[in-house]
Amino acid sequence: MSQTLYRKYRSQRFSELVGQEAVTRILRNSIARGRLNHAYLFSGPRGTGKTSVARIFAKALNCRAPRDGDACGECEVCRGVADGSAADVIEIDAASNRGVNEIKDALIDRVGYAPLVFKYKVYIIDEVHMLSSTAFNSMLKTLEEPPGHVVFCLCTTEAHKLPITILSRCIRFDFHLLPLDKLADHLTWIAGEEGFSLAADAAAELARLSEGSARDAISLLDQLLVYCDQEITAQAIQELFQLGDPTLAPRVVDALAAGDPLPVLETWETLLRQGADAGQFMLKVADELKARYLATGETGWRRALEAIWQGVNLLKFESFPAVLVELTLLNAQAALATPVSQPAAAAPPQRPAPARTQPAAPARGGDPDPRILAKPVVDLPAAKPPAQPSAPAPAVAPPSAPPGPVAAERQTGPVARMTAEWEQYLAALKAHRLTTYALLFRDVFGELKGNVLTIEFAAGAEAAYKYAQMEEHAPHLVAVAEKVNKQPTGVILRLEGRPGAEAVLKDLTRPEPKQDEPPPEITMDVVAEYEVVDEGPAGGAAGVDPDRLAQSAERMESELSTELNPVAEDADERPTAGFVQSLFDAEELTEEE
Repeated sequence: MSQTLYRKYRSQRFSELVGQEAVTRILRNSIARGRLNHAYLFSGPRGTGKTSVARIFAKALNCRAPRDGDACGECEVCRGVADGSAADVIEIDAASNRGVNEIKDALIDRVGYAPLVFKYKVYIIDEVHMLSSTAFNSMLKTLEEPPGHVVFCLCTTEAHKLPITILSRCIRFDFHLLPLDKLADHLTWIAGEEGFSLAADAAAELARLSEGSARDAISLLDQLLVYCDQEITAQAIQELFQLGDPTLAPRVVDALAAGDPLPVLETWETLLRQGADAGQFMLKVADELKARYLATGETGWRRALEAIWQGVNLLKFESFPAVLVELTLLNAQAALATPVSQPAAAAPPQRPAPARTQPAAPARGGDPDPRILAKPVVDLPAAKPPAQPSAPAPAVAPPSAPPGPVAAERQTGPVARMTAEWEQYLAALKAHRLTTYALLFRDVFGELKGNVLTIEFAAGAEAAYKYAQMEEHAPHLVAVAEKVNKQPTGVILRLEGRPGAEAVLKDLTRPEPKQDEPPPEITMDVVAEYEVVDEGPAGGAAGVDPDRLAQSAERMESELSTELNPVAEDADERPTAGFVQSLFDAEELTEEE
């Protein structure tokens, strides 16, 4: 069976290691000068050479013919460590041997034995952060004062999970992700060794996809060697890993800067139908925004990059990512337009009074389509100019634009009140839960009448209509509606063009079930049994009916006599009526009674 490339081309000497020059220099100098420590900690991201360095270090410590602190790679020691047959180099997988008993058997009980062949016995513990707390505690003394022939090499990707007592006993080396240019050169060399030609742009793309991890990059190259014939190109990488058109991200960013949301959303819908990956698409857009910010230094590019990156972080928790991508793109477009309009709004009004009556919407030039945002554009009231009797009233607030189809449709009712309430609901929902708000920001209209909120989805938003009914979103739609309306509010979902497609999230026509009450006949019996009169007769207890009291006493006498002494033949052993009467009169029994 053939060997995978990342194992076949694993570095065997310090000089062959790529990208960790500082670590290799310290280790080589410590071996050459004889300044060794008994415990080393190698921490860093995946695929950066931690375990490879630990094996090379074990070779160099025991090599028969070392060269400037580096292993020769040819002696029996180097060959034994390379093929895993060296008995004095013990590798322990802490992920599968994390208990105290496993560590005791594999390490603590055997650390005192001298090495069989080598000069030093080297213990390599991989993924050491997976050990249990009791296992760490059991090896503390051994790790602090081991025998002189033992060296520990601890490898981990999460050094923050190690106890401080372990960290303080080790010399720590932090590994970093490989520089992309060096990683690309390394991939080109491996491809040449395998008889393939790797184009420079293809090598750079592989290094970028692996994010600086050598093992991930070599694994991707291994797939390409099977996919391609003799030449690996950037087009082959795009086809194999479904990266899409490389010119797509610049075109999307140009459309974001233009201020028109329709081309951006149409581009994403096209990619969605083609099965594009949302995460890869947003990462490419983020890279393009970063490049433009570094080139120009404009604040708008940075704010757009922040909006895209927030969407990337939310993708991992979202079950309906398509809508989240659309919302993220719109937020990025709004961030690009903010630096243009913000200074004018923040600056003190110094223009003449007639100029202050100009609408603010045309000045921005980048307002999204009202149908996309599911709400009409509402002009803010302009500041009142100084008293000018000659100024005509109609010039104070001219219409900013002719009403579109959505605005014309809503002018039949109380537009101002309904629009303000719907906008307030959307703002509260966005602050409450962003992923639920993402279902309502496009092709969705809402109307609040009394204590019922009706949300109507356009015919093309059927997917959002279905997701809004799920338990993940429905309770939040109701909770925000009641918060905004400040009273119990029913919520109804409708789908345009389908009268039967209606979902009631909360129905106010049925009263909420009340707590169970006892039947009336039970209540009447209780009241009649304990009815209190205003003034008791003479010789009886005040406020108590004497006839009822006597009947109750007789019943209790009979019950007590049966329960306390059911087989008693002597009448003196049975409780008397006087004893029962004393229970009601709260009097103590005398010896005579």
